[in-house]
Amino acid sequence: MNEDSIKSFLSLLESLPPTSSVTSRGYVDTSITEPRTIASPVLTATSHNISIATNNLAVPQVAIFIGQNGRDLSRLMMGAPSFNLEEVTYMPGSYFYVHAPQEYLVRGNASDRRGKEPHPHPRSRLLDAHSH
Repeated sequence: MNEDSIKSFLSLLESLPPTSSVTSRGYVDTSITEPRTIASPVLTATSHNISIATNNLAVPQVAIFIGQNGRDLSRLMMGAPSFNLEEVTYMPGSYFYVHAPQEYLVRGNASDRRGKEPHPHPRSRLLDAHSH
C-alpha cells in the first residue's frame, strides 16, 4: 500500500462508528507483569470469533479486549462472505489498560478422547485489555 491508500483506509475506518464489544486476539505480551496503560502505534485487529483470533485454536494464548471504541468491520465486509465478518479493529493510538497474563488449564473436548477422561491441554494464557 502506498501512503495515499493508507490514509484513505484510515479515513474509512474513522468514518465507522465506535463500537462497544468484547473480542479476542491470539497474541499475549507475556512481558507484562503489572497492570498498566499502553498505546498501540498500529491498527489492532480483534475478532468476535475466538477460532479466527487464534488461527483455529492453534495459538495457545488469547487476549480478551473489552472495548468501547473499536471499529466493527462487518458493514464493510458484508458483500464478501469469505472474509472475516466478525472483526473489530482499534485505530492507531488507541489506549489499552493491560493486566498481567493469567494462566488457565483448558480441558480437551471429551469427544476428542473417545470416552476417556479429558486431559489438560498446555497452559493457555489470557490477557485482559480494556480500550480507552
